Amino acid sequence: MKERVLITGASGFLGSHLRLLAEEKYEVHVLTHENKLLANNGKSWSCDLTRHREIQNILTEVKPVLVYHLAAMSDPNACQLNKQKSRAINLEATVNLANLCADQNIELIFTSTDLVFDGAKGAYSEEDEVNPLSRYAEHKILAEQALFDNPFVKILRLPLMYGYRGKGKASFLEALLSKWSEGQVQQLFEDEYRTAAPGVCVAKALLKSRTWSDKLYHLGGPECLSRYEMGLLLAAHYNIDLSLIKKCLRADVKMPADRPRDVSLNSSKSFELGYEPKSFINFLKGG
Repeated sequence: MKERVLITGASGFLGSHLRLLAEEKYEVHVLTHENKLLANNGKSWSCDLTRHREIQNILTEVKPVLVYHLAAMSDPNACQLNKQKSRAINLEATVNLANLCADQNIELIFTSTDLVFDGAKGAYSEEDEVNPLSRYAEHKILAEQALFDNPFVKILRLPLMYGYRGKGKASFLEALLSKWSEGQVQQLFEDEYRTAAPGVCVAKALLKSRTWSDKLYHLGGPECLSRYEMGLLLAAHYNIDLSLIKKCLRADVKMPADRPRDVSLNSSKSFELGYEPKSFINFLKGG
């Protein structure tokens, strides 16, 4: 009989990739909130993560050996405008889930974000000091700190992800292609840098990470690129008219949440353990 795992946020971009890969090894149970999702070899649950008693009941019934906690309120601007909701989902629900897992001897893999850094230097390692600029990042780092001494928890900081959605939500790559197909000019930051990675590569790393021994890992991609640079590569690959791309600066676009300049991740620790994210151009070429 296969071991059981539970994935929160299973209808999201990363969750959809992880679910399909995990089903090769596990009996996968999925937990979603607003988006109904059918599980292939387990059961699908619809639940608000802030309803702590409901989460406890689901864990008791499923009896998973492992929970992948991907669910989050992940739009920094929305979190900036709704502090209470962001705190309830990104911090309080996460801490509650981790405590419930510890009570039942269940492993928990918690996904955090590269945005916990202020972007002043880039190439951040796991040992670098955090300094979140947005409410979303603040609640993520508070969750990290609350979970750090929990022996059942592993923390993985994720970068900007891209790819093709399958049955999940669209990534920024697909959103750009959709807008361009409608003839819409897209503004892309030339002064904001990320180590973006394909969602499918990150999902594979999540599965491998169960055997990794440390508490905290970075899962950035192999290269540091701006959104503008990624947009140019994407446009060249799909023969998009370059007049549909307009480069801009972060200061040109006013948003509720502050955006760090360079939150590129040094992920050498996870690379050494078998994490192999493709470069942006190799992903586009299917290599």
